[in-house]
Amino acid sequence: MKSNFIFNYALGINSTACADRFKPFMRITSIDIAATQTYGDSLGAIKMERLGKIVAIAGKNGAGKTRLFKRLEVMADNYNSFVQRQESAHQHVQRLEERVAKLQTEVKKKSLRTRSVGFFEVLRREQHELEINKNVLQEKSPVNASGAKRLDLIRLMPQAGELADPYSFSKSGLVEAANIAGFRMVSNLTRASLCKIQHLQNRYMEATHPGNKMSEPERERYIRSYEEMQALLQRFLGTKADRGPEGDAGLFGFRIGQSKLSQGQTILLQFCVAVHASGADIANLIVLIEEPETYLHPSAAIEIIDEISRHVTNGQLWITTHSVPLLAHLETDSIWWMDEGSIKYAGNIPQQVLTGLLGNEERVARLADFLNLPANLAGVRFAYQSLFTPSAVDARPNDPQMRQISEIISAAKTGAKFHLLDFGAGKGRLASTILDADELQTAPPQQWLEYVAFDRDASGAASCKDAIARMYGTSEKRYFNDYSELLATFDEGKFDCVIMCNVLHEIDPIEWLTLFEKYGGVVKLLNKDGFLLVVEDMQIPVGEKPHQRGFLVLDTPQLKELFRLRQDEFTVHTQRNGRLKAHRIPKVALTRITAETRKNALESICSESHRRILELRQVEPTYQNGRLHGFWVQQLANAHLALQQLSG
Repeated sequence: MKSNFIFNYALGINSTACADRFKPFMRITSIDIAATQTYGDSLGAIKMERLGKIVAIAGKNGAGKTRLFKRLEVMADNYNSFVQRQESAHQHVQRLEERVAKLQTEVKKKSLRTRSVGFFEVLRREQHELEINKNVLQEKSPVNASGAKRLDLIRLMPQAGELADPYSFSKSGLVEAANIAGFRMVSNLTRASLCKIQHLQNRYMEATHPGNKMSEPERERYIRSYEEMQALLQRFLGTKADRGPEGDAGLFGFRIGQSKLSQGQTILLQFCVAVHASGADIANLIVLIEEPETYLHPSAAIEIIDEISRHVTNGQLWITTHSVPLLAHLETDSIWWMDEGSIKYAGNIPQQVLTGLLGNEERVARLADFLNLPANLAGVRFAYQSLFTPSAVDARPNDPQMRQISEIISAAKTGAKFHLLDFGAGKGRLASTILDADELQTAPPQQWLEYVAFDRDASGAASCKDAIARMYGTSEKRYFNDYSELLATFDEGKFDCVIMCNVLHEIDPIEWLTLFEKYGGVVKLLNKDGFLLVVEDMQIPVGEKPHQRGFLVLDTPQLKELFRLRQDEFTVHTQRNGRLKAHRIPKVALTRITAETRKNALESICSESHRRILELRQVEPTYQNGRLHGFWVQQLANAHLALQQLSG
């Protein structure tokens, strides 16, 4: 048992943990290399601890970042050799301990005179070898990888230029270019990448041809290799390679050399080729990326880093960079600063990183002033937008609010037909969603749904009627702009649900009583078990002025005040961390609205807005916070205007 502990300790494994439950990350967690340990690269001592999934190294040109990456490659090889030595020594120790114990037992059983000199020589030799292997188990690697049995590392050096078109290569030239893509570091991926995919596809086609003369292992190898590449392309580009009638590989419906890849897609494709060449599981890779901002726009670099990180689930991402936007995007505990061959943790000294990258304190101050501009801009823009009437929103794929509504309708509908009034239907966004929502397609909509649309604003009428006609063949008696006509067409208690999607915040508080009190329009149209579904974005992204007093977004506390809701009689469906909310309110609660509850709801908006404004004035002035500040200022002003109007 002692030798087991020594072996596990050397690899950083907790020997008390169950082996079948231990799933180590394949990443470097610490490095401790003394300055006296020479690698011939002029770097100083390297001591890095508590390394996470992403390690970002900032520094000026010539600071040693590239040399560090080269050393990491050597250290990964050394670590793998270290683990192999440890495993071998562990096995030898187990075997030798048993052998030595057996020989020592033999010594105790019989007189020493009955044993030959050769016997004791064997015992001494076995004990000596045991000691040597135990000493190996005491060795420590300068790289700690928390029990990883192997570190698979690739150094990505992609380029943003055009990728070489396989169509322009001869057969032998294609193979030669494809073979450039080797393990660990590929410096000419622009030449190799598309040729590699074409070559793999060619071999796959040969291997799957009925008349192929390959051996079975060879055939399986080519098929597996191409399928692995296809899986990588699907994962990172969202598509697979296809094949044209002339035998040319294709992507996105084009010949692969003419596939019009974006800058980001070009980099990701090169990454796919590099990963495939490594032969390693992408989830366990350690990926080294040098200065992605050199060949990518800052936002594209951030997207690429996020995308690769998302798939390297157990591995690690090392990045060298001069990019302030990229560093700002990363967690501060992942940032290290390198200068003149030395490295130190920089998560708690961001000022030093900024000064080092920008040159001096004055430039850092100018950057800070510049970064304040977005917050100011966002606040002014939101205020400006709040002077204009709102516009209807078109239907779009995977709309999260529409998905919310679809899920609620799906749960609410029974065997009988579900009668739904889309109050403020706009351009028919909900009707279009109902046609396409998978969760609602247990039967054609016309078999289970009676959909009716109402909107006082007729600007979206054509689109909405078209969506209704696609559902029922006609929009006759299903679309209304006149409220009196709607009430005249349908009996009281006709509808199971009235939906207001991004509508209630546009309705003047003066009209709330008319809509919701006992004899109000919405209450009249709902049946006794019916409900109002209020769907809102709690932080509308664009300012608007639906009426003279402006918008008012009611969250859960304000709706509880308005309708005197008990906690157990309404439900709230949320998405996007509570920003998108759908409140399901029963008909019986709607009739509780009074002038007093309306006043209470408006005062609640004032109180909440006041609190949020003060909070935002104490945090970083980002564009997002500037927009939120603009939103809450408008909420506060509009609620005060409404209270003033109602009390006058």
